[in-house]
Formats: sequence, C-alpha cells, structure tokens
Amino acid sequence: MRMRGKRNDQAGGRGLILATLMGTVMAGTAFAGDIQREYPNPWNKSIGYAEMVQHGDTLYISGVTGEGTNMANQVTSVYEQIKALLASRGLGSSDVVKENVYTRDIEAFKAVGDIRKAFYKDEVYPAATWVQVDRLYNPEQMVEVEVEVAVKP
Repeated sequence: MRMRGKRNDQAGGRGLILATLMGTVMAGTAFAGDIQREYPNPWNKSIGYAEMVQHGDTLYISGVTGEGTNMANQVTSVYEQIKALLASRGLGSSDVVKENVYTRDIEAFKAVGDIRKAFYKDEVYPAATWVQVDRLYNPEQMVEVEVEVAVKP
C-alpha cells in the first residue's frame, strides 16, 4: 500500500533514516573490537580450526575431546581440559552460557552425568544441547564438548 501526502512521506523518510542509523549502530556493536583466535596446538591450523575465538565479550571454545577407554574417563578428561582453558582466562564454569555435547552414545553419557554436573559448581548450569552422532573426528573418541562463555569486562 502506498501512503500519500507530505506528512506520510516525511514520516517514511524519518523511518528510513532511523532504520539506517539503527542498523549502523547495531552492526558497529556486533562487530566491535578485534576477533582473537588461538591456535595452541600444531594440529589446529593443519586441520583448519582455532581452539578458542574471542569476539567481544564472548569466548567460543571449540570441541574438546577426552582421553580414556570408557565414557567416564573421557568425560572427566573433557571437563578437566575445559576447566584449564577457562582458568587460563580467569574464568570458571559459572561463566559458561552454552554447552553443546556430541556423543556416540547418549545413554552412556547420561549415565555419567554426575561427572558433568560436578564441573558446574553450585548447580549453575548453562543452556545445553546433547546430540548423539555416528562418530567423531577420531573413531576412539566417545564425546566432544564445545562451550560459549561470557567474558567478564
């Protein structure tokens, strides 16, 4: 529908200017600051990923896999590694806002849920998604966890 009249045209023009300004402000906020990428292991770049990426006040930790011959060992290893990565930035489990778990056996992962829950102190849990997959990067891996973290100013 086309609006007619001087008043409506002016209002439409102001709306367009306002929308343009809002888009510019929002884009400036979304892309403010540098993106910092960390490649602490030699395989990070050879495979083609950064272990950690910080953009603004959000830290993204790529999928962490564990070592061990059973789910309990691997889950323990994963959360110990995530704890160390967070501590290296002065952060803790309560700063984790989103967790994605990929496992080859969701029932085995659920069975060792107390190990995961112990990582999140005082029952401060993040938003989480748990997905069963056919396999992970290496066939012996049973679980991989990636997290998004709110970085303190």
